[in-house]
Amino acid sequence: MTVFDGGKTSALVEKYGFATESARESLRSARVSLIGQADAAFFAVLEAQASVDAAASDLEAAESRQTIAQAKIEAGSLSKSAYLQTEADTAGYETTLVLARKTLASAKARMASLTGLPPATDLAQIDFTSYAGLLARLSELDEAAIDTLATDVIALAKANSPALAGYALSSRQAKLAEAVASKAYVPTVAAGFSQGLVYGSASSPSFPGSVSLTASMSLDLWSAKNAVDSASVASAQAIMGASQGETDLELNLVQALYEWISSAGSISSTAKALEYARSNYESVLERFKLSSATTSDLSTAEALVSADETALIAARYGFLSDLSILGGLAGLEDAAELTALVR
Repeated sequence: MTVFDGGKTSALVEKYGFATESARESLRSARVSLIGQADAAFFAVLEAQASVDAAASDLEAAESRQTIAQAKIEAGSLSKSAYLQTEADTAGYETTLVLARKTLASAKARMASLTGLPPATDLAQIDFTSYAGLLARLSELDEAAIDTLATDVIALAKANSPALAGYALSSRQAKLAEAVASKAYVPTVAAGFSQGLVYGSASSPSFPGSVSLTASMSLDLWSAKNAVDSASVASAQAIMGASQGETDLELNLVQALYEWISSAGSISSTAKALEYARSNYESVLERFKLSSATTSDLSTAEALVSADETALIAARYGFLSDLSILGGLAGLEDAAELTALVR
């Protein structure tokens, strides 16, 4: 029976505990990663669906313009070349719609491969009015408030990030390995007990026994020293790696936060640009009907609407994607904890 081993047994127990904790953090990291991939696939489908709807609206408007142009050419108030331009615009928007539908089909197929949902599953569009309050708060943040928010996000990540937990575990495991290696200089003491039976007489047998202690230790001091030195170097490297990993994560978190805030601001700017483009298009369309605007003017006005609508769709889903990425870096399975920090 081992009486004293310098803590070698307890170190092994602690090592197995680290292995269990490390496996748990790896599982959590995989879960957070899968949630991020599912979010990305989900947003890709919704963005592609919104693009299909926008392309269909553009095509409908182009067909309407072509109908007006057809009536004008029959009335002799529009040249053949101008009418051909409206036909070209319509054909262009038809192509855009076809490509948008193909992109949607591809996005649905990817989502199906990740989630197991049938590719034909229809998803309800996100109501972005529910984000109005959050977007307003983000737009009001000044430099000091952004710095405070960054500090809060980093603190949240330190409490939840499986990556940071993994770095800490690696450092602790390396320190434990160094401690175990140094115990090679400590002897192991074992105790033994032996007992016999002696019959002195029929009525009084005796049970003599003895206790023995043995000590053992490695005499290969050179190998022991090399093991300690190697473990010490590995421990130092693990600590440096953990420190660098934590620094890198903090930098990535701050960068992701800035990108999220920037994408929130772009929603407002692109929404205003789209509002202006639509108002301008309606004005140019009325003037086209009265023959005071050319088909080229109308085509340019519609192209501006299409471009601004595409930009708004990209900004909205970019905002959600950036939030998902930020949540993933912080080790969160639900981004609600992040949005709650914006006050």
